[in-house]
Amino acid sequence: MSEKVDVRQALRVFQFVSDNGTQCPGGYRLDGVTARTEQDGYSVALEDGRVCLRVGFHNSHSVDFDTRHDLDEFLAHLDKLDRLSRATDPDS
Repeated sequence: MSEKVDVRQALRVFQFVSDNGTQCPGGYRLDGVTARTEQDGYSVALEDGRVCLRVGFHNSHSVDFDTRHDLDEFLAHLDKLDRLSRATDPDS
């Protein structure tokens, strides 16, 4: 299922988690969100255990989730991390 996702925001959060997170098996983890690069080398993923957002070539994306509530919470969490990344970036 493909939901409305701000892909640019997701990529900013991916970079923020990768730069500031703790290395874990398969990627980096920050504030409950794991950022990882997919095996194809072109796709990245953000996940929290309930939702997995994959962003691929040409900004295509897919989202796996069980409930709309889980997705809404995940997207709100990405928004929070994006705001935090912008607050800590002197160039933004």
